[in-house]
Amino acid sequence: MRPKVIDHINLHVPVSGVDRAVEFYRDTLGFETANLDAYRAGDRSLFTFRPGAGTGCVVHVMPIEEFEPPGRNLNHVAVLLDDSLEEVERAIADADVEVVRRRDRSDRPGADVAIYVRDPFGYTVELRPEPEP
Repeated sequence: MRPKVIDHINLHVPVSGVDRAVEFYRDTLGFETANLDAYRAGDRSLFTFRPGAGTGCVVHVMPIEEFEPPGRNLNHVAVLLDDSLEEVERAIADADVEVVRRRDRSDRPGADVAIYVRDPFGYTVELRPEPEP
């Protein structure tokens, strides 16, 4: 077996949280939506956020009645961004999204920086600007 890339993740949200999911993942983080109209029409049980055209991994969102916020079974979802750290921080601040923590390893080999935020349902999302070569 030779895995190449993670194809998708599937997050549960409360049925009443669809608009909040769209606001966070599409409007704040810049993901594209897919199948949202089909979900709202009752033709699909989930809808999808895509990071951009031609990218592999997607985030499926399945609204459920019996939603329970994520616990210790899911630590976080990481998103590699084509933005600078400053652009990411500005977008998060403009959207009034709380930063849970920052990681700065820019002084080490394999340096990276990241900002961690929580989506409206309690999932932690790591936002990582793509490191410069």
